[in-house]
Amino acid sequence: MKSIAKLTLILYSLVLFGGTAAAAQKEAAVEKQPQAIETQKKPEARKAKKENTLKKYVKKGKLSEAEAAKIKEEIKNELKNEIISEIKAELKEELKGDLKADVKQEIQAEAKIEKSKEVEIAKKSKEKELSISGYTQVQYTDNNAAGNSSSFNVARTRMIVKKKVDDKLSFFLQTNLSGNAANNANSSSNPKLTLLDATVNYQATPDLEIKAGQFVIPYGLEVPLGPKNLYMINYSQIGANADHEIVGDDQRDTGLMFTHKKKDSPFTYYLSATNGEGINRRNDSNDSKTVSGKISYAPNAFWQFGVSALSGKRYKAASTAAAGIALYGTQGGVTPAQDFKRNGAGFDFKYKKDRWYWQGEYQWLRTGLAGRLNDLKGRGGYLQGGYMMTKTLELALKEDIFTPDADNGATKRTIHAAGLNWYFVKNAKWQILYENRKETPEVKNDFWASQLQLEF
Repeated sequence: MKSIAKLTLILYSLVLFGGTAAAAQKEAAVEKQPQAIETQKKPEARKAKKENTLKKYVKKGKLSEAEAAKIKEEIKNELKNEIISEIKAELKEELKGDLKADVKQEIQAEAKIEKSKEVEIAKKSKEKELSISGYTQVQYTDNNAAGNSSSFNVARTRMIVKKKVDDKLSFFLQTNLSGNAANNANSSSNPKLTLLDATVNYQATPDLEIKAGQFVIPYGLEVPLGPKNLYMINYSQIGANADHEIVGDDQRDTGLMFTHKKKDSPFTYYLSATNGEGINRRNDSNDSKTVSGKISYAPNAFWQFGVSALSGKRYKAASTAAAGIALYGTQGGVTPAQDFKRNGAGFDFKYKKDRWYWQGEYQWLRTGLAGRLNDLKGRGGYLQGGYMMTKTLELALKEDIFTPDADNGATKRTIHAAGLNWYFVKNAKWQILYENRKETPEVKNDFWASQLQLEF
């Protein structure tokens, strides 16, 4: 009986307290509901307040509807810009490390491009300046031939003037101010002031240059290189011989020359049309023009190969039989005033790498001469090589063979040459040359020379 009473008391207590707790929870929920409703109402209230503020000013007549709308849009944009600025600041801080290197590289690249532009502008400006340069050659020669003696002389003093007018047009002038050798009156070795080159050059396209004036015709290798670039002081026999009237600088002529070379192409093409009268002749003696041309092939920086040819005529006055026989023996005779042939063809090569250089050429010549019944046909060539024994001292050897009259083997002449070139300072060199000359019949005419050259 007592047990049943205890159980009843416990159940009653649970009901009583459980009901009270539920009631308390319900009461708390009821209390919170107005707070949530109030929280939801606050933004709407603020919004309403803002709108009421604008409406208030509109209502009072201080703002029109349009002005109120404009102010609202401006405030909106200002807030948007502020948010964007905050985002940018945060991003800048986050990306600072990653972008710093990229920005630095961009700045350096821009500075490099700007510097390159400045250098290019300065280069073009300098190119357009009047450029004056030149060189002089002082010689001591000792020729064992009869009637010759050892002598000092100023072989050449050349003045070179260049002027670039613009990107297409330029001017080139070369004169010889001295030359003591007794040579052809039109030679640069003549002691008088001599005009050598005077050309107006036009770069018609990036690949084509047109030259007008007096210039070295594009024929052979050694003569176009010029005397300052010779390894052995003297030209080879095919480049300078009286037999075929190639004396001094007679490889110069007046006319037009075209040079064509495509970028990255190993080929260069030269073509000229000239009077055919030689250096410093004012007028052409006939209507025929001498055409000369050359194709050069350079497969790399070390090798160069070339083939060249020329064809033309030169007017000669009449010659008596006596004068012709005196000059050419059985081949001599009377010749009327007429145009005589002046033809040639040849090939050449050049190699230079490290301490070694090699070069050579071979030519066939055909020249009509006053007082000679038949054209003079000659052939010959040379082979030369060199080795830099030290950084400044070079050994050079040359074998030069020329037969001016191919129909007469007795006219063959051979020169065995040896020399030293000392490049003791920049733009200056001292050369020594010995030539052992052989001909039929043998004569005493070996040749020694020493030459000091200075470029300025």
